[in-house]
Amino acid sequence: MKQEGSKFLFLMISITIIGLIILLAILFSLSPYQKNNNLNIVNIIIFYFGQFIFFAGFFISIFFMFKNKSKLRKDTYEIAIISIRQGCLMGILISVLFIMQSLHLLIWWDILLIMVAIMLVEMYLSVK
Repeated sequence: MKQEGSKFLFLMISITIIGLIILLAILFSLSPYQKNNNLNIVNIIIFYFGQFIFFAGFFISIFFMFKNKSKLRKDTYEIAIISIRQGCLMGILISVLFIMQSLHLLIWWDILLIMVAIMLVEMYLSVK
């Protein structure tokens, strides 16, 4: 049990580091303020994908560590599945907020609506 949890945590931290490397590579290689750069839709998609991978991996690792320490559920596989689901939903939440902010569409009630939508999806998936 303990070894499975440490392998899963190592894998999630590795994925988080890969997402961070992608995110930093895009940030340092392209400047949105220069006129002659190659900032196109593919670079923007890669940036937001790397951002999603980073935040999802970060939250999956955090949720897995907290749930594994609390020992509410004994099965490591079950803890991993729940952590993946919740971490991906948090990654989606943050990515959607950043996309809306970059498009100048983010208003405080939009944040609340997106959070409520994510919570409803989580409640639906946790009951199922």
